[in-house]
Amino acid sequence: TAGEVTLLKSVASAVNAAGCTVAGGRSGSTDYIVYGTGSVTKKWDGTTATEITGLTGQPSWLWSIGDKVLACHSSGIDIIDLSGSTGTALRTGASATPKAWWVKQRIIAAVGRSLYECALPNPIASAAMPAAMYSHPDSSWTWTAAVEVPGAILAAGYAGGKGGIYRFELADSGA
Repeated sequence: TAGEVTLLKSVASAVNAAGCTVAGGRSGSTDYIVYGTGSVTKKWDGTTATEITGLTGQPSWLWSIGDKVLACHSSGIDIIDLSGSTGTALRTGASATPKAWWVKQRIIAAVGRSLYECALPNPIASAAMPAAMYSHPDSSWTWTAAVEVPGAILAAGYAGGKGGIYRFELADSGA
């Protein structure tokens, strides 16, 4: 009813699960939700849930990059192409579970106190984590977000009760 707000009596959904990790994406004209609970990761198109196979670890962090989803797990990053139902290893050798964001046409990944810039290869292929582009001097630092702004990337994090936002400018390498 227009102008009236009420609570739903109940909600039933294929992705309604405690502790699930969720990301959305679109392939062609179909919207998907990718979610993981326990040992299974699936994509859901609003009607059918399809299991994603081929992942090299169970994701604890998912992040959409359009028609693909980054799936971060205990030793690296896999990528799920939403046009299919298979994951592919993208970055390996992480010392802990990364978090990854799609920023300015690149993957910015955080592992512990370090940030990494990872290219998205075409075709998709597995590679080792690159050298860190920045490591915070506080060993207890946790990165929580990376976003783009004109001419720069902002990365936010915290340690204890103090937080900060760091600005990384993009430079043309001339290559």
